[in-house]
Amino acid sequence: MFGPADEIDSHPSGGSYERPMEEGGGETSTFPFETWRYRYLEGIGQEVIIEFVDSCMCGDYHMTIDPLGKRCLEVHP
Repeated sequence: MFGPADEIDSHPSGGSYERPMEEGGGETSTFPFETWRYRYLEGIGQEVIIEFVDSCMCGDYHMTIDPLGKRCLEVHP
C-alpha cells in the first residue's frame, strides 16, 4: 500500500518477545509478526510504524493497529 518500508523488523517464528515500554514492558509470547518503519509517508507524517501479524501461523500476515495483537494468549486447562 505504501511501498517498501525503510526498515523491517521480522519475527517469522514468533515466540518470546521483550516488549518495549510503549507496549507495557515485560516479556510475552507472540505469533509471527513484522514491524515496518517508514521515515516519512506523505499525508501521514514521520516515523510511521505498521505492524503485521500472522495469528493463524499459516503465513497469512494482516495489518493490525493493536500493539498487543501479536500476543499469543496461553490457554490453561
